[in-house]
This record gives sequence, C-alpha cells and structure tokens, in this order.
Amino acid sequence: MRNTFKVLFYIKKNAPLRNGNTPIMGRITINGQRTQLSTQLSVNPNLWDVSMGRAAGRSAVASHVNEQLSQIRFRIERCYNTLFYEHALVTPKMVKEMYFGNDQRNETLLAFFRHHNEEFSRMVGISRSKTTYYKYRCVYKHLENYVNDKFNRKDLLFKELDKEFLTGFHH
Repeated sequence: MRNTFKVLFYIKKNAPLRNGNTPIMGRITINGQRTQLSTQLSVNPNLWDVSMGRAAGRSAVASHVNEQLSQIRFRIERCYNTLFYEHALVTPKMVKEMYFGNDQRNETLLAFFRHHNEEFSRMVGISRSKTTYYKYRCVYKHLENYVNDKFNRKDLLFKELDKEFLTGFHH
C-alpha cells in the first residue's frame, strides 16, 4: 500500500495576535487522516502566500519565517521517515508526538507501570480504592518477576512487547 504524506502550513486568520500578526499552523496528512500543530510562529497576514504556504517576498521577516518553516518541515519529514521504516502503519498523530518529543518508543514497561502505581497511590482515599492499589502492586510484582525470569532483564521497552509476551505473561 502506498502512503500519501503531506505537510501544509497555513495562517489562522480568525485568531489574530495583539500585534496584528496571525499564528502559523501546520497540518500533517497521511492517507486522508489529519492532525494539526502550532509552529509557534506568526506573520503579518498581508505577507502570507496561501498557494505556497509560505511568507511572500524577500524581506528579512519573510526570509526568517520561511527558513523556520523549512526546518519544521524537514524535522516532520524525518520523524515520518523514521516511523515509516519502523511501523507498518503510521498515523499523523504518531508523527506529531515524535516531533514534539512525546514519542513513547523508548519508554519502558516497568518504569511506566511504576509511575502509574505512584500516581494511583496518591489518589487512594480520594477517588481510588486501597484494595485496587494493592492489586496493581501485585500485578507489578508478577510482571517484574516475569520479565526477570523470561528475559533475564530488569525492564523491557514498549516496542519489544508482542503477542508472545502477552500470552506468556497471561499463562
């Protein structure tokens, strides 16, 4: 299957800033799915070329904005290419998360579960049950022992988890 990938920049005319400029937004489209992101840039709406998705002219402001947009486009395309070679299916949200550094690919299972349990323990007595917290702690211990016994490691990356891991842990 062929993926269609496109990055588009546009201005948000309906949300002008106090200085008269308008924010520049980005849109990532992959196979008809879209996600939007803020570029943290702004430009005078009179300088914006809608058909090109860039600032028009050769002024210092236009050149600076266009250079920043080129860098953003390059980083988004690099994120897409990295994900495309690692996954069968890439979504715009995955690209956006990787671009903003919220990528979950290097997060580990037990560290995530440990963090979950810490957050859960803070809510015990407020909106969470102590019994449920004890069950989560028990599951964490079983998971920790399984990872240690089966893989002879302290923790696993989320990207290492597969169906075999889940069925093995279930048994």
